[in-house]
Amino acid sequence: MTTLRGLLSRFLAWWFAELASCLPAGLRILLQRRRAILAIALVGDEARLRLGKREGWRELGRIPLRPAGAGELRRAFAGALRGVPLGSAEIVVELPADRVLRRMVDLPTAAAENLREVLSFEMDRHTPFRAEEVAFDFRIAGSDPATRRMAVDLAVVPAPLVEQATAVTEAFGVKPDRISVAGDPAAAPVNFLAPAVRNQGGVLGRRLSLVLGIVAAALAIAAVYLPLHQERQLLASYEARLAQSRAAAADADALRKRVAAALERTRFLVERRLSTPTTAALFKEVTERLPDDAWLTQLRLHGNQVTLSGFSPAAASLIAGLEASPLLAEVRFASPVIADPRVALERFNLSAVLTPAPGS
Repeated sequence: MTTLRGLLSRFLAWWFAELASCLPAGLRILLQRRRAILAIALVGDEARLRLGKREGWRELGRIPLRPAGAGELRRAFAGALRGVPLGSAEIVVELPADRVLRRMVDLPTAAAENLREVLSFEMDRHTPFRAEEVAFDFRIAGSDPATRRMAVDLAVVPAPLVEQATAVTEAFGVKPDRISVAGDPAAAPVNFLAPAVRNQGGVLGRRLSLVLGIVAAALAIAAVYLPLHQERQLLASYEARLAQSRAAAADADALRKRVAAALERTRFLVERRLSTPTTAALFKEVTERLPDDAWLTQLRLHGNQVTLSGFSPAAASLIAGLEASPLLAEVRFASPVIADPRVALERFNLSAVLTPAPGS
């Protein structure tokens, strides 16, 4: 039973809040014009109380918040409000302006029907926060029928700050009608209270109850027949954009990987080319290392493997000279040395490993 009562209470609060938002702005201002405003400004570790009426504002006092228990805070609050009729006053909690982030957001006019949901969905695009981390409110600052775009004034505040403001009013024994920003224009103030809890027990809800009762039936009948295709089209457009964004992100990631792989291959080839001596340099080095009475008949380079073939009076003495070269290593005979009686010289076949060029 308790759960059912809570669900019914939240539904009715949401329903009356939505009905209140459907009233013309002039009617809402007319209903609010003659109300007194009790402003509770949270500044540091104290709450500053002011009472605003048609003739101006009057300071009521300051209440330290720490270290004070709920009973002590309630007594201090009642003492500061001695003689002030709370039943006819709108209770407004004012947050410091420097804790509130303001952004002007450009959106299509079609988003006006579900503006709060759209702003919540795109919160991380326009602010550094996710929607669940903040409380926010908004005002339509203007629209352009030609481009079908509108400018939305978005106000965002950390959710813990709103929770703190709600906790302070609960400790005072009252419920706020509005959690706003210090210095915000009274003509179009923001309200960081969640739509589902606005006007619960507040003076605005009591003032509007008679008017809302009159128009509730008409609005309920109209709401049943309101077309839903625009909402569905808007949702479909966002889903299509999301799918396109995901596809574009996947393509970009694949392209990035291909570019990275191509750069890695290019870097490897360039480094290998720079570290490998040229054939001319190798031929010059071998020529200088061989004695004058020896000559080559063949020089083969396959990868980093070098094969030298030729004639020498003393083939065994060639290894020491070639090993001294900075370009060659592991110099050895690839086949046995054969004496050639035709030229009275020894025929040799040497193999070696080509080493990186010095300084590479």
